[in-house]
Amino acid sequence: MGFLKNILFIIIAFTFLSCSKAIVFQKYEKEKDAIKMFGNYSERNFYEKITIDEFLNEVWNSGTHGSYSNTSFIAYDTTLFVSDLSGRITSFSIFSGEETGELKYNGEIEQTAVLNNSQLVFIVNNEKEKFSTLVIYDLLKGDETFTLILKGKFNNEIVVKNEFVFLVSDFGKIFKISKYGQIEWELDLDTEIHSNPAADDKFLYLATLDGKIIKLNLKDGAKRLETKISDGFQSGISIDDKFAYLGSIDGIFFKISKNNGDILWEFDTMTKIVQTPGYDEENIFVGNLNGDLFALDKQTGQEKWCYQSRGLINTSPLIFENIIFQTNLLKTLDIIDKKNGELLNQIEYDSRCRTSPIYFRNRIFIGVDKGEVFCYSFEKKLD
Repeated sequence: MGFLKNILFIIIAFTFLSCSKAIVFQKYEKEKDAIKMFGNYSERNFYEKITIDEFLNEVWNSGTHGSYSNTSFIAYDTTLFVSDLSGRITSFSIFSGEETGELKYNGEIEQTAVLNNSQLVFIVNNEKEKFSTLVIYDLLKGDETFTLILKGKFNNEIVVKNEFVFLVSDFGKIFKISKYGQIEWELDLDTEIHSNPAADDKFLYLATLDGKIIKLNLKDGAKRLETKISDGFQSGISIDDKFAYLGSIDGIFFKISKNNGDILWEFDTMTKIVQTPGYDEENIFVGNLNGDLFALDKQTGQEKWCYQSRGLINTSPLIFENIIFQTNLLKTLDIIDKKNGELLNQIEYDSRCRTSPIYFRNRIFIGVDKGEVFCYSFEKKLD
């Protein structure tokens, strides 16, 4: 029972602070529209196969109590869920921006919460402690079902696959957790990981700070691949059917075989990459800390265009058939022509853009510093 040494204790009932307001659903229907995790799917592609208008109207602007890490939001039906660095999960009406609930913990929530059916799952990096709390919250009961105390800090995004949750700590401890709060398996890779993982139906894909690509079997955690290909990774991983895409701390962007880890091509962006890239059928889009957003041919790695934002890019692009939404730390949301990389429109903010934008029910949602959440609609609908 090796996993017991990594659990300090298990709590079945976790007490809210007095300022909390339970988030409760009357029912949960799987067929309802939802964004369930960072990148919507465990493959992390950030692609919406529709054509939209580049001109936006602000619908509402609401606030939370804390700012955000470089993460994103999730949504279900009419509700937007926002995690922040004050240790809160706040729910809003997607139509009005009215706050409908708030969960408060002592610590920081560094990554996007996830939906595992009617469970809201997230990790709190406990304040001034060397452990974190995994919370499994039942949206139908409006209360926690399980919590687990795990050693270490968790800043990497969570993966949900086949009703299991996969966690990756900053120091390379990997956990598979059931919906009942049980640890199915755990693995200590004994290396730092500051990269968002991705998963397909069989494997979990990881990139380490010392430059390795690691593939684990989702069923039992068995290591199926480990290969060193760079000096280090802090970029998240995006995957499709056969390939993985990610960038290095040296600014080199790679297309890698998921099967054997072979490098198919590489492209030098000249500056460190921490963004989780996005892709469509023909292109891969990657930004670096110099503020350059590149469109590369997925097959050959050849550059199609480069948009220079002049602002550090550490969030993922939101990709449509005709345009791309990309935030940066220059306090702008850039709306870019996908064909040629030209700037079509730009929205400026008073604070730095922190989250990757999401598209949900014909609306765009984005978070900026000081805990602001913006919702936009489109001026016109396109075919």
